[in-house]
Amino acid sequence: MADFVLQGQLRSDLGKNASRRLRRDKKVPAVVYGRGKDGVTLTVEETDLLKALKSHSSLLDLTVDGEARKVIVKELTTHPVKGTFQHVDFYEVAMDRVVETTTTLYIVGEEEREQDGGIMNLVLRQLDISCLPGNIPEYVQIDVSGLVIGDTLHVSDLNLPEGVEVLTDAAEVVLSITDPALLEEPEEEEEADEMEEPALVGEDEEEEEEE
Repeated sequence: MADFVLQGQLRSDLGKNASRRLRRDKKVPAVVYGRGKDGVTLTVEETDLLKALKSHSSLLDLTVDGEARKVIVKELTTHPVKGTFQHVDFYEVAMDRVVETTTTLYIVGEEEREQDGGIMNLVLRQLDISCLPGNIPEYVQIDVSGLVIGDTLHVSDLNLPEGVEVLTDAAEVVLSITDPALLEEPEEEEEADEMEEPALVGEDEEEEEEE
């Protein structure tokens, strides 16, 4: 898998106001750091960052001031309402050192699965893994071709590429096939035809006075 090339520009103006101006100009404030290295503040183009994320390349070539760095996205902050990028942390990796990161889970074999009307529920979308940077998979497949209603897949059932260690709990549920009948809401019990009407306050007293 080819690494995605991302251009970064060194940043000298810091602070919230400066960050707001950058975002208005479609630039994303960022920092790149690594083992034993000081952090460097920079910016990347919003459109370029979006392309990098859509490329599903876990390992990126980040060029800053003419220097190419092998990095992974360590943390990405987005606006809670607009969903726009607010800040991104890049972690510079050494190709001979194991790193901890995440990879996407991707469903395959859905068309080959028995058409039993079962509803597929994807519970887990990402997997925490540990491996050398060059072994980071673009995604891990979830093969559902042989699953039927009532089946459940756990992390321990996944086939990981050689050299990749899973960090997510092996017992965690990844996906299940549910009978749609179990998802239907139970019918409300029919109310009794005759219901006792509650006595009005003071009703007994008024009857006694009339007698």
